Amino acid sequence: MKNNTSIYPFFSQKTKFIHGLDPMGIQLTSETTYATLLPGLTNLTQRYRYYSFYCWLLNEFIQKGQLTDDNSHYLSFLRKGEYLIALCSQAQFHKGESIKGISGSDYAGRVLSETTQSVNLEAGIYKEDKSTAGTYWKGTYGILATYYSGAMKSLSIINDNNFFSLVNTTEKTNDKINGLKLANAFDQNLELNAKQIFLDCIEKGEASIDELSQISTSFNLSVIPDGTEEQRLLLELITDQDKPLYKESNYFRRQTIKLMLEYIQQEELFYDRAFLDHIYFGDTVFQDLNNITLKGWYFYLFNEFWLFANTSILNALLIDLARYQEGWVPTSDIVNKNVNTICNSLGITQEMTLEDVLVLDILIEKNERQLADEIEQQNDRENSVAALLLILKLYKTNHDQLKLMNEFGQQYSLNREGNGLVYFIEELSNQKSQKFTSWCKNFINKRIIQRHQLVALRKMGLGSLTTQKFLLEDQHMRYIDNFSPFFSGPRLRVMHLFLEDLNLVEKEKLTTKGLQLLNNLM
Repeated sequence: MKNNTSIYPFFSQKTKFIHGLDPMGIQLTSETTYATLLPGLTNLTQRYRYYSFYCWLLNEFIQKGQLTDDNSHYLSFLRKGEYLIALCSQAQFHKGESIKGISGSDYAGRVLSETTQSVNLEAGIYKEDKSTAGTYWKGTYGILATYYSGAMKSLSIINDNNFFSLVNTTEKTNDKINGLKLANAFDQNLELNAKQIFLDCIEKGEASIDELSQISTSFNLSVIPDGTEEQRLLLELITDQDKPLYKESNYFRRQTIKLMLEYIQQEELFYDRAFLDHIYFGDTVFQDLNNITLKGWYFYLFNEFWLFANTSILNALLIDLARYQEGWVPTSDIVNKNVNTICNSLGITQEMTLEDVLVLDILIEKNERQLADEIEQQNDRENSVAALLLILKLYKTNHDQLKLMNEFGQQYSLNREGNGLVYFIEELSNQKSQKFTSWCKNFINKRIIQRHQLVALRKMGLGSLTTQKFLLEDQHMRYIDNFSPFFSGPRLRVMHLFLEDLNLVEKEKLTTKGLQLLNNLM
């Protein structure tokens, strides 16, 4: 076998190696945490006004009375509406600057650059064979299904009806915000002629440049008209309880908004990493029994550092493995080489125990963020040094509150397989008397090499696609591919965009409306 291709008859399908995500299978704890703390939005929901626009668009389709078991009319209506929004976002309609955060806008921009008269909407949403590849949006069910429907369902403003996403008009919402209220509020902010032009363009499947110019202001999804019912409802929706229709629900999203507004009031620039560091390196969060949301974000960043450290060690191993051009290399050679690099760099002798290493000055001088920054700046086989220190620093910082953090994770169902808390509590705490070199070799073998193989094979299942970064056979390794160590996206950047869209934040400062909201949330 050469390059994964057999030169003799081999009665099996060739394995295909793909990049894949989360090669260590430990990102789920972080994802579960930020999804719990910021429900109702995702890392892909870039514009908050999409929520009220979709409620309006779905309601307009329902009013047409074309809702049948055949979803072709619905999909055509939805896709043309989304495509129109992308066309309306282009620079020529907004003083030379395109609106950011509008999905499908790249395609729309290319079409408009070649158009002087009108745009064929039908040609932009489907190919002649009704396929969607190469149109404004590849996903059959549009941007709504790909990015927004999940978030909107969690806020109970739309419902599912087989293949359709329908605006929620149920009376069960009582005094809560429902989709019909948002649809009507969006409608109130449309110029009468703009609304009719928009719907006429969908009906005829074509939009002239002049028509796009006339509707571009009303259908600008980056601007929620200030002081309107639409703005009030969207603000109330995002600051309400996390699950609006549940009698008992948390207020993590509201409390996160409060924390963000407080931070923006104090700092010159909002950056999600700096915001999280402000929480993590502030007062000991787990000694405050009342602020659950602070605990949640502390818990999140703890797991992020764990994720980043583990993936950095794997990255360093792969950088080293890639240098062996001859192919298969004894696993022990790669592990020993990395352990020796760590020991030589830190001045660790063969006699030193793990407990001896935990009191090294470097673990006092540098914090978790500084160690993570070193890894990002180096991006080479030396990553294993800073990554290993990051793991030990995590333990050193948090060893007195590991059980409290674990109880918190269990209480809110945040702990997932491979998380650092379980490892620290059940393994590392009982291994401090071991020789450091033995502990380090065991960690790399068990927690990095074997875990990656387990995760890759589990993802592969019975298929022919694998995310393996190396092959492992008979205690030998062979390089396949590498990746960059990473942090996940905690939705905070999107939440900040929502605050801007709601006119609560402008140019990194709180507006009058933002200050009023902060005072109300106190």
